Amino acid sequence: MSLVELKNDSILSDINSQIVKNWFADYLATGEFDQTKFELEEINRDEEDKLIPTRAFYFKATINDVEYFVKTFHQRQNFVESELINNNVFDRCEGVRIPTLHQVLKSDSFSLLVYDYIKGQTLQSYLSDTEATMENSKDDIMLTVLNQSIALSLCAEKGNPKTINLAGPAKTPFSTHILNTDFYKKSMEVYEPFAMLKPTIEDSFPGYILDRHPRNMIVSNSDVFQTDFEIVGLSSPIFELTKMLRGGVTKTYKPAALSSLDNEELIQKSFLELNAFTAEEENAYVDYYFFNRYPEYGSKERDLFHYLYTVAAAHSHLNLMNRALVAKKADPDLNIASSSAMYHLLGYLSLQANIYNGSELLNKVVSRDQIHELNLVTKEIAINFNLAYE
Repeated sequence: MSLVELKNDSILSDINSQIVKNWFADYLATGEFDQTKFELEEINRDEEDKLIPTRAFYFKATINDVEYFVKTFHQRQNFVESELINNNVFDRCEGVRIPTLHQVLKSDSFSLLVYDYIKGQTLQSYLSDTEATMENSKDDIMLTVLNQSIALSLCAEKGNPKTINLAGPAKTPFSTHILNTDFYKKSMEVYEPFAMLKPTIEDSFPGYILDRHPRNMIVSNSDVFQTDFEIVGLSSPIFELTKMLRGGVTKTYKPAALSSLDNEELIQKSFLELNAFTAEEENAYVDYYFFNRYPEYGSKERDLFHYLYTVAAAHSHLNLMNRALVAKKADPDLNIASSSAMYHLLGYLSLQANIYNGSELLNKVVSRDQIHELNLVTKEIAINFNLAYE
């Protein structure tokens, strides 16, 4: 067991620090947490996070009347190293709020990190809470989110964060877990031309993505705190922006199958009912991010940025729809899997008009016929999983 002191000005008292060390030693000896040492409450993950394997477990610990956030990693030491390095990098970013990291305890197979406990709710939960968005202006909160994300993006370019090659859309969004071999091969063939647009996004607006989806931000009163920096990757900030603005369904429900996958008006209306933002708000936030992240660019680059945002969002929706369908197949009764799959299906289809009509890139890199083939495969998957019917 080892204790790593990251800050000399830590406000974790010596007494509380020793309590945590003793508690950690007990866990290593017994394999169980002794909850009689102090008040301990496991923090449930947001619904959307149930669709991905658990990398860490979260607790609120009350020690001598002081509340802390405790994050534990089983194995996954590369994520621990990444979080420690990146937390130190981004904690120096001006205008960004990050919970103070007080204590780190590590063994060969288990790590425990102790942070400030921030009272609030994730941005995902906040956007789902009508009462909360009325109490604190949603627009003010989102401008804070965008400003902090821009600051983090610029800090990453100067601070040499540790990267893990997990972020960004995969070569193909489709999975052998849900498709038979022949259909999987077909899906890869039709996706490959569209995938060629991804390097264009990264070359046009290169940078880091920091996994800034709405479940990694905490809204506390009128402030926003950034958490979880174990995944950082080189790609493009555009993919980061799609996570913030199209980061997941804001309510869990059992969706009815769509009566039509070709009714553009119905698809747009259905998606906007599930998304946290109106089309006008989304467009305004993309504009705000572009002009403040790239003040040296003009209207020509702005139009390209908007188009590539649309393409990046389509990539992300396909990947996340697949993730939800894998979870749905594993557990047909998991409601968040069905609602998330529907959200991302609608999100992808809602972008098609903009993709078709958007840019010369469409003709240079991928044809409209190839996009049409990808749409047909996507719709076939939706029908096979009862998200729509013919």
